[in-house]
Amino acid sequence: MIKVTSKIVDKIDLELLNKIKQVKKELINNPPVFIKEIYQLDKVLLEFSKLDNVKKNKDTLVILGVGGSDLGFRAIFNALTHSNFNELDNVSSSNVNSLSNDKNLTNFKKVYFAGDTTEPKYLNELLDVLDLSKTLFLVLSKSGNTIETLSSFLFFYTKVKKLNLNIKEHFVFITNEVEEKEINTNANSSNILRDISLKHNVITIDIPKELGGRFSVLSSVGLIPSLLLNLDVNSLIKGAIDLDNNLDEVTKYVSFIYSEYLKNKNINVLMPYSKYLTYFSKWYVQLISESLGKVDNNNVTQGITPISNLGPLDQHSQLQLYIDGIKNKVITFINVTNASNTLDIAIDNNDINELSFLSNKSFNSILNLEYRGTQTSMDNNEIPNITLEIVEVNAYYLGQLFYFFELVTLILGNLLEVNVFNQPGVEESKEYVRENLKSVA
Repeated sequence: MIKVTSKIVDKIDLELLNKIKQVKKELINNPPVFIKEIYQLDKVLLEFSKLDNVKKNKDTLVILGVGGSDLGFRAIFNALTHSNFNELDNVSSSNVNSLSNDKNLTNFKKVYFAGDTTEPKYLNELLDVLDLSKTLFLVLSKSGNTIETLSSFLFFYTKVKKLNLNIKEHFVFITNEVEEKEINTNANSSNILRDISLKHNVITIDIPKELGGRFSVLSSVGLIPSLLLNLDVNSLIKGAIDLDNNLDEVTKYVSFIYSEYLKNKNINVLMPYSKYLTYFSKWYVQLISESLGKVDNNNVTQGITPISNLGPLDQHSQLQLYIDGIKNKVITFINVTNASNTLDIAIDNNDINELSFLSNKSFNSILNLEYRGTQTSMDNNEIPNITLEIVEVNAYYLGQLFYFFELVTLILGNLLEVNVFNQPGVEESKEYVRENLKSVA
């Protein structure tokens, strides 16, 4: 189980703790969809069985999505697969020391991400390395109308069709479920992707309409691509469910973050000490930004500005700012306490005497010292900080981390009196693009 540690946590005001516990109780009695979804794995597995035929004879998976339809699975892929996944087929398996040795259990040997950009150079360079006859495109858009995703889909759809390949054998859609009134009419729906799926008989997996994209990682949005790669979705979900049964650490963390927010500490830095959590931090940034940056019920602007860092990398780029700059930041470390993959440094015959101080030291011990050094420096300079401890980066703890921050965001939104599930500030720019596309060459 995730463990929250901080010198400040024990000093949180009792009245605030009781307020948070009451909020938590109300939310548990009326849970939003993302909470219900972690208990729907059987339904996702049933949906996944629809892909039995379409995934045959494919060795490349391309994810077309943006925002919540992209970052969640990117975080899963980053955390649970080999860091050089796409290159593994070019090396002997006996030379592979990986976090996950399951690649031989999936047909997919290469995974690429697109749909989050309309930059032509990137799309053309991706096309350069694809054998379209062996590629499956997984197109994810909650609304079914996301411009970046639809334009990328159309680009690859045209290329696939030009080769006389069967569209329904190379594309799978994940999008909002169809409403009953849309099923009973022949009119087009408000979901372009859904309309295309009906026209071309493309397999389509539903997202519950009430499920926000940034809260969807533990639903079909994150689990279907994980299943395609034979990743351990059972442990992902088990981690979330175990946390759901014991929310004490969530309460501690929310208490800390909210109490500091009331002191005008409204910049939150997430700093995991693992490269395998790089994209988790990016997912966290969207979750916090879009959920909490709102006008509250009293017409007052609220919001926490999240920053994605990586230890020890950003010790050498941003730590100076945190220590000596404006004191408006809160630091959350993620520390991995018992990583199973170890590596020692050995110097033969003491032939580099200048580096003898590193001899017989493990990389894990160096990484841990770097975390301890940064955390101690924060304490010494009175920078509010808190640590989430996980045993290792695996499916179980990743599932807990996802669910932990989703719950934290939900409770903070309640305390700030904002709706965490809408994003009115995003719609204006989207509408601008839609309207002006009509006049763009």
